Amino acid sequence: MWKDNSSIQTKFLNKMILIVFASIGLWSLIWIQGEYSVFKSESDSLRTEHIKDQKSMLKKEVASVVKYINDMKKLSEQKFEFALKERVDEAHKIAMNIYQQNIDSKDLPEIKKMIKDALRPIRFNGGRGYYFAVSMEGVEQLYPVRPEFEGKNMMGLQDSKGNFVIQDEIKIIKRKSEGFVKHYWAKPDKDPSITYPKISFVKYFKSIDWYFGAGDYLDDYEKQIKAEVLNRIVELRFETEGYFFGSTFKGESLFSNGKITRGDGSIWNLTDPNGVKIIQEQKKAVENPEGGFVYYSWNKLNTSVPSPKISFVQGIPEWKWTIGAGVYLDTIEKTISKNKAALNNGVKNKLTRSVLILAVLLCLIYFWSNRISNQIQKSIETFSLFLKKTSVDSITINPDDLQLKEFKEIAVLTNKMLMGRKKAETALLKSEKQFQNLFNSITDLIYTQDMEGRFTSANPVIQNFFGYDMDDFLGRKASDFMEPEFQSDFNSRYLEVVKNQGYHESIACYFKKNKEKIYLEYKSFLVKPDDGGEPYITGIGRDVTEKILSKKRLEKLEKQIIQTQKLEAIGTLAGGIAHDFNNILFPVLGHTEMLLEDIPEDSPFHTSLNQIYTGAIRARDLVKQILAFSRQEKSELKLMKIQYLIKEVLKLIRSSIPTTIEIKQDIQADCGVIKADPMQIHQVIMNLTTNAYHAMEETGGKLKVSLNQVQLGEFDLITPDMEPGSYACLSVTDTGIGMEKNITDQIFNPFFTTKKQGKGTGMGLSVVHGIVKSMGGAIQVYSEPGKGTKFHVYFPIEKNSFEELNIQTEELIQPGDERILLVDDEEAIITMEKQMLDRLGYQVTSRTSSIEALEAFRANPDKFDMVITDMAMPNMPGDKLAVELTKIRADIPILLCTGFSETMSEEKAASLGIKGFILKPIVMKNLSLKIREVLDKKTISSD
Repeated sequence: MWKDNSSIQTKFLNKMILIVFASIGLWSLIWIQGEYSVFKSESDSLRTEHIKDQKSMLKKEVASVVKYINDMKKLSEQKFEFALKERVDEAHKIAMNIYQQNIDSKDLPEIKKMIKDALRPIRFNGGRGYYFAVSMEGVEQLYPVRPEFEGKNMMGLQDSKGNFVIQDEIKIIKRKSEGFVKHYWAKPDKDPSITYPKISFVKYFKSIDWYFGAGDYLDDYEKQIKAEVLNRIVELRFETEGYFFGSTFKGESLFSNGKITRGDGSIWNLTDPNGVKIIQEQKKAVENPEGGFVYYSWNKLNTSVPSPKISFVQGIPEWKWTIGAGVYLDTIEKTISKNKAALNNGVKNKLTRSVLILAVLLCLIYFWSNRISNQIQKSIETFSLFLKKTSVDSITINPDDLQLKEFKEIAVLTNKMLMGRKKAETALLKSEKQFQNLFNSITDLIYTQDMEGRFTSANPVIQNFFGYDMDDFLGRKASDFMEPEFQSDFNSRYLEVVKNQGYHESIACYFKKNKEKIYLEYKSFLVKPDDGGEPYITGIGRDVTEKILSKKRLEKLEKQIIQTQKLEAIGTLAGGIAHDFNNILFPVLGHTEMLLEDIPEDSPFHTSLNQIYTGAIRARDLVKQILAFSRQEKSELKLMKIQYLIKEVLKLIRSSIPTTIEIKQDIQADCGVIKADPMQIHQVIMNLTTNAYHAMEETGGKLKVSLNQVQLGEFDLITPDMEPGSYACLSVTDTGIGMEKNITDQIFNPFFTTKKQGKGTGMGLSVVHGIVKSMGGAIQVYSEPGKGTKFHVYFPIEKNSFEELNIQTEELIQPGDERILLVDDEEAIITMEKQMLDRLGYQVTSRTSSIEALEAFRANPDKFDMVITDMAMPNMPGDKLAVELTKIRADIPILLCTGFSETMSEEKAASLGIKGFILKPIVMKNLSLKIREVLDKKTISSD
């Protein structure tokens, strides 16, 4: 443009035009690159998240269907066996009714014929099922489908695998009177070379020395269950287009998209357009028990164009089924393509506008740059003359000699620079002093380190943090203030991160000069000086010790809360089963007690009945313990010394464990008195010693139990709930296999167990923990793998207590002759209760409905001297019935029985006018005493 390319005008104009071109071009490139980078990142993220969400959804949906199928399969097997047993029980009841009704009027052959005639025509399970009967000598008595075998001895009958059928059934009968038997037979309408398992249930009928049975083929029942499952799951859907499909491991279709395709043929070679063998890939995926994903392309239901698809499949190995579901992935690709087209259009529009703007800017720049460059050239020439003079003489520049304002300002600034240099030196000294004061007053640690990690400077707060003087601190590494085993690892790792990334942030634990632990949160930065000097590290540290310790205390508290919630959940479960379990125990106790009275003591059955009665009593006490543990039944607390209980348990466990385990005891006779429920203490000792035995069962060892009195001060307490004082310390030590720390942290959790199936439920130690905690005590465990386990249980000793010996006289059963109205909805219970009351001499009227009982009482209120009613009954519970009875006759004595009730207690029963309250199951002696207590109290009140 100008001849002199070195002039200010030429350079200024050319550079301005170049800058404009470069700026706009660079801005355009950066903007386009940024737009495409954002687009690509969002597209990749959108695609990844979409596939991840779809995978998670598919896996969850298929898992729910597989779980349903497994539940149905398991339930069907249970139902299959239950149905067989129920059928045989019905045959047994029919035979018993015929026998009891005719034994006094007909001879035994006639009764047997009547039984066979009654059972012969009965069919079940779609006509497949029938009853058979065999004598204990092996003679077939009833075989409806093959009557020619009746009357023949079938002891030599063998199934398809050579098993002796009748002999196997008789073995079961002799061993436990009833049970299941499995044999293998060829079906009449099937290939005779193929055998099928057939399950039979047999039950002994003592009166005629026969056993009855019924059976069915397991695969016939299983086919029915499979059909039911297919009909259920074929209708399942998820989201808008999702459906389930299934096939066998051999590639036979089962169902797909709401239709059952079973029997439509093999789809083993089904292939997508890309050559993927879909069914064969699914078979490979289900070889993993957790299932797997399969990628392929397939047509949607409303189009013939293949679309990418992902499916998740999981196998049912027992049925050799593959269950799966899939989704199409093309939806997200359409969204991404649409966004890309919109982006391209936007880029084109912005580029067009940028070109127009560039043209306008070039014109303006050319005009104004040319004008400004002329003025600059003149001003520079004038300013240059003044600078030549000032370089020789110590004079200032006169601003009035310059034309342009900017150069005048430069002249003024130049003059000020000369005068301000002196002031700057003074200000620098002042600034350095202020910075030093600020640096020293900061409460956080500020430091610098060399590239070897040694401290080179720090503010004075270092003395508060570490307790070291500055001279002792500088030159040392941060790792020097840690435990030795962490020093080398921390130092190398710390320097590597800082050098590679230029930044490091973390929290580390250090020790002060006085060995006190301190936690520091620090941030370190790598500094590379602009002047090319040696790089160094600078950083800041903050004391977060209280924050870390508070967090640890909070985590410990959260664990305690979780443990409490688990125990509350177990309590709720225990309360829920107590009522039904007590109702089951009641008839067992009652009938056994009456049989013990009827059978002579020298009878061979008397010992067995005693064992049954003892077991039922223990089961009753166990329910009481569970209810006490769940805070739904009050424990019977009394002052006691536990020495005799420990010795009693050790005698009991000695007889049940092998001699390879040596038992030692160290029981302090003068250990103090505690206040507790004896049954609960018995349970604590039994659980701990049983656990110790299991730990040494295979290897043998020593079991040591000791008891001594200890004094715990304020700093010796194990839990916050304990109080300083005297404690009875029960220690149970074994030399067994021991436990890892992560196991000992969980052993008190409900249902947690490391024992094999059948060795424990995981409830023992959680019950022990609950009992000890409720007493204000604590339990500790120490264990190492291979070194055994030691439990210490602390029971608080009662202050100013003394041991009392209570000699109680055995209370005898008390009979009576009053008239009693007995109400209970359980037929077995009311039958047994009536027999007990008849034995005691009472006149009993029984009802299984509270409504019927109320009507009977309303019809003749003076007919009854007392009412005994169950609490939990349909239509009208026992407490409501009691209210209605007292409305009719206010003085009627009422005794309320219950297995368990959250809503009823002895105090509440009394407030409703109920004279007595007793918990099931009830033994005859307790029932007789309670009846006399209620009736005799009424007699005294009347007097």
